[in-house]
Amino acid sequence: MHRCLPYALTSVCLAANADDMTDFYSLSLQELLTIKVQAATHSDRPLQVSPSSVTVYTREEILAMGINSLEQLLNFVPGVQTSRTDEGGRGYPASFRGRRNQGAARDVLVLIDGIRINDPVAGGTFNQSPEISLHNVAQVEIIRGPGSALYGANAFSGVINIISDTDVNEVELGGGDFGAREVRLQTTLPLGDDWQLDLSADYYRDDGEDYDAFYSFFGTFEPTSDSKRLEDWQVRLRGRGFDLNYRQSKRRYEDFIVVGAMANGDQRFKVENRSLRLSYEHQWGAATLHWHAETSEGDQDSLLGLFPESPEPPIDQASGLYWTNGSTQLMLGGNVRTVEHDRIGLDVLWPVGEDHQLLLGLEAREESVGLNPFQSSIDIELLRTTGRLEPAPSSNPIQEGFYLGGMRADLLTAQERDNWGLYLQDEWRINENWQLVSGLRHDHYDDFGSHTSLRGGLVWQPNRSDTWKLLYGGAFRAPSFLETRAGIASGGISNPDLDPETVDTFELSWARQWSRVNTSVTLYRNQYRDIIRQVVVEDVVTGITATQPQNTGDDSTNGAELEVTITPANAWLFKAGVSHLFTPLDNEQTAETTAFLVGNYQRGAWNANLSGFFHHEVLSRPADATTPATFLDPYWHWNLALRYQLQAHLAITVDVNNLFDKHYNTWSPQTGIDDGLPARGRSVILGLRFDWGG
Repeated sequence: MHRCLPYALTSVCLAANADDMTDFYSLSLQELLTIKVQAATHSDRPLQVSPSSVTVYTREEILAMGINSLEQLLNFVPGVQTSRTDEGGRGYPASFRGRRNQGAARDVLVLIDGIRINDPVAGGTFNQSPEISLHNVAQVEIIRGPGSALYGANAFSGVINIISDTDVNEVELGGGDFGAREVRLQTTLPLGDDWQLDLSADYYRDDGEDYDAFYSFFGTFEPTSDSKRLEDWQVRLRGRGFDLNYRQSKRRYEDFIVVGAMANGDQRFKVENRSLRLSYEHQWGAATLHWHAETSEGDQDSLLGLFPESPEPPIDQASGLYWTNGSTQLMLGGNVRTVEHDRIGLDVLWPVGEDHQLLLGLEAREESVGLNPFQSSIDIELLRTTGRLEPAPSSNPIQEGFYLGGMRADLLTAQERDNWGLYLQDEWRINENWQLVSGLRHDHYDDFGSHTSLRGGLVWQPNRSDTWKLLYGGAFRAPSFLETRAGIASGGISNPDLDPETVDTFELSWARQWSRVNTSVTLYRNQYRDIIRQVVVEDVVTGITATQPQNTGDDSTNGAELEVTITPANAWLFKAGVSHLFTPLDNEQTAETTAFLVGNYQRGAWNANLSGFFHHEVLSRPADATTPATFLDPYWHWNLALRYQLQAHLAITVDVNNLFDKHYNTWSPQTGIDDGLPARGRSVILGLRFDWGG
């Protein structure tokens, strides 16, 4: 059985049974280029002529590669890289085209079925929503370059559009190294002739890798581990133009290193996200109207080691940062918070001619955050009344609140901001060889004012084999709550006078299709203005070096991206990419050269997939007057995924992550981790996948 996903998602036809990968890998290169994407223009356009630099991965490719999370997949996109960090959590933030905007990746917009996943507090996605599951996706579209002319703020360096799968009935069980165990279920229930209910659930847990001691935490030098638990749920009711979509995800991480802290057995980082979206699509004459309303809420609970037991050398009690009664017990601290955003909007797709259509849209959004108090193992009432730091009683070991000089201090107080946007896009097929896309969007925020973003794209196909694209996009990034409204916390102070960052991006790309080879080359230039960076300022708390986000001026980058797909024979498919920054940003902690390679072999009941990605060296610490710069070594990371079809509806899978057990480190901003954070070693997961007809 095959199905075609409805308009406003994607119109590529996919297989809905155990032959998914066979069907995909038997497509010709010409058919692969007709796969349609929606994120670039809000309307279905074949990949080949989409007016953006976009890479698409379908369900079949993701299954074949054994990819479980968005962060893993992004390393197989030209110009994009992810790596483990302890900055603001324990995730794998994405960097697009050599720009790293801290652990939150504030300049990358992530959408799941149209729902904005970005967190208004930090501005990004990958700390509040780490390890985004791909187990029930139909397609992932990754746009490299600005998207603010359609999507507004945060669509600055890139846009990721995740489209959920439907009409799938499948269950998967797995287990393997690090005590890993997983259960995944996806099913569709027809409700009469016009409605259907889609359900999916995903549970994964492991005990983590065991690491030798690699970090001296105030003189404490101990081994650690990185256990995790991931849960995802989705319930979706569809019919008669309506789509009601509820999603929930939970993440819990323990031990390891988080923002330079380590407290084995006591340390935790928990996040939970809930979202509900209702959309309705109908025809109004020749026009297609798409209404949507959504609400999202996210909770975060972090508890970290502030100081170990009996630190060496001992902490100066007079600094006011350690136990004033001489206690030697572990000091824990962290934050709890709830953030919410609500959004309503309308898109109108209006054909004004056979080869000409307009898109008009508007949206309004409210972002809010509740009280974000400090939580710790400190006796808060005693601190409030006497200023003394003493351990909390065992009957109430973790308490909320903090006081400086008798005054209450929180990371964030309850607050909100409103913004709205209006946008217009014109798509015009001038003739059989030329297409023109232009657009603009005006956004207004009640805290910093307005911004207008522009875009333009010219696509030329002089023949059936060649496609040229000349693209321009402007974008902005609205400062986050954490940057503009936070109180004193973790050595940082906010800056209410921040201006938005802006970027102008120019791209020239050429794609060529031969009988068994597709290739594309993209050259780009980014001109950044009012770049926001953390700047060291005067001490605000004795003993802690404070930083503040500030607009630090302008800069530019330029680079190139190459992507190639080859089908040398019917059973084989190879995909490769490489990107290089000719002019990188100063002191940016990203690899200037990245590459990837995917090889797939499909024959009979067997499918074998070998995939690897390369990151060149990364600057860990810039040079100063006395110390040369420190770099992290380059590395290749390889995975192997095997699948054998035991019966028509039953398959066995073997996924090997870090196939060659490569030991490499990734960047951390924390003092004392100049050599980076160790990556997990090789792991093997054995699984059974069973599907049944709808």
